[in-house]
Amino acid sequence: MRRSLTREQYDALIQATLLYDSRDGKKNGDTVNARRARAYLKLLRWSGLRAGDAACLSKDKLRDDDSLFLYRKKEGKASSAVYGLLPHDVAEELRSVPSNACTNPTYFFWSGRSKRKSEV
Repeated sequence: MRRSLTREQYDALIQATLLYDSRDGKKNGDTVNARRARAYLKLLRWSGLRAGDAACLSKDKLRDDDSLFLYRKKEGKASSAVYGLLPHDVAEELRSVPSNACTNPTYFFWSGRSKRKSEV
């Protein structure tokens, strides 16, 4: 059973990213890890993607019109194209998500080396 976060829970998670990785005492949420966590949470909320699909999302899936291009597989039939529109500010934040030392340049968050299950 899928459970959704309440608006208060989502807001609390976003607020937590402002404190994330702030070892220097600054609480501005501008560290690489804080920005990555915030972009990931916003992607989950606004795209409806599963955690694994969001974690392994390739950059070529985000279009210039702020839509995500995905495939949905139908049982016993060919796949059909599915597009989901992101709010512009979320798409921009995703485009500017900083890489870390392990991120493959093809993906927003994933190294491309681990199994999807491990990434989640």
